[in-house]
Amino acid sequence: MPGVRVSLSDVAKTISREVNTDSDGVYNLPDLPPAVYEIEVSALGFITQSWTAIGVGIGTERVINIVMRPGDPNKTVRTAAPPASISQSSAGDNVNASTVRETPLNGRDWAQLVTLQAGVTGVQTGSATGGGNVDRGFGAPVSISGARPDQNSYRLDGVSINDYANGAPGSVLGDNLGIDAVDQISVLGSNYPAAYGRTSGGIINAVTR
Repeated sequence: MPGVRVSLSDVAKTISREVNTDSDGVYNLPDLPPAVYEIEVSALGFITQSWTAIGVGIGTERVINIVMRPGDPNKTVRTAAPPASISQSSAGDNVNASTVRETPLNGRDWAQLVTLQAGVTGVQTGSATGGGNVDRGFGAPVSISGARPDQNSYRLDGVSINDYANGAPGSVLGDNLGIDAVDQISVLGSNYPAAYGRTSGGIINAVTR
């Protein structure tokens, strides 16, 4: 249905977007930061609908199809969001903000949270004196879906942060600091969109608070 007004805001009321559906009745709200949102849809001659508790995670695309109901537009019906319908065929999962905050980490290295996902294993590398392998960088190496550690791509707020050897980012002590600034993490193991590029291994996405 064309011309339907779609208003979106997060629970904290810090983000607000508004669009109209196009001639095919399609709406799109791109580039949303991870948060819990509410959507209100309205049109002349139709009941206003409010959809709540819509969780959007990092690297995901939510699809919510709404059926308009004829009636008084001054009447508002509030409905909880349907179960997540994620338009994404890639193998992977998210580490949500609660897990990031509450998981104890050795050295506060947020990259360690990657190992919580299926198909991710740590790789034992390094020199006798510690501090990583100079041929692979200084970060903690992991294998995602069987790929080599230097085939992975680490991204922070959409920007690649792989080190000079295309390995995991980290200091000379092997730690990637800054867990307190990280909000969510996602890991994509395979079949991820071509937009990511630059890698044949896994994708580790992190967004800051």
